Amino acid sequence: MIRRILGTAALPALLIAVAVPATGQEAQEDSAQLRRPAPQRGMMHRGMMHRGMMRRGMGPMQQSGAAMRMGGLMGPGHVGPRFLIGLKDELELSDEQVTRLEGIQESHHALMTGLREQMQKGHEALREARIADDYGAMEEAIEEVGRTRTQMARSMLDVERQTQSVLSADQRAKLDSWREGARLFLRRGLEMRRGMRGEGDGPGMRMRQRRHQPPGNG
Repeated sequence: MIRRILGTAALPALLIAVAVPATGQEAQEDSAQLRRPAPQRGMMHRGMMHRGMMRRGMGPMQQSGAAMRMGGLMGPGHVGPRFLIGLKDELELSDEQVTRLEGIQESHHALMTGLREQMQKGHEALREARIADDYGAMEEAIEEVGRTRTQMARSMLDVERQTQSVLSADQRAKLDSWREGARLFLRRGLEMRRGMRGEGDGPGMRMRQRRHQPPGNG
């Protein structure tokens, strides 16, 4: 089933949901998104399309909440091992490649778990320093949180390099072509949203112009 889906326009939407391990900040952003007002009528089609793809059993869509924010235009950037394992049939991954990807995922998960705990401790130290009005301790906590964020970013980069190295040249070329399709999909979606809001020259803007055009002028 997923092989047929990948051959259609649904492929770019699938690739948007890349496997990004959620950091503490991303988890906070997810919670904030849940508290947002219900989407307006013009935005409902995105949620309906997303739910439809989920019902079709698109495994890689079942990633962390932060990775599934289609409305946030996160883009087809980081591609981790879990994402490629979800596309093992489409990429024709060998058993040895899947095993290597699983090892990379396990190591990365353990590292990120430790970094998230470290990040949480840094935030707790910052709150305690704020309560105590200790500016020196606040500076130290901020620096610690910054170092942890840097470690997280470098870990994401390292795991992507390791993941890409597992693929053959043909497999990387196939993945790159899919990701380029996803970029075009996102770009077109952004243009359409701007048009619906009256920005730019999207179909929504043209419809508004026709609606407000005086009779007899077109």
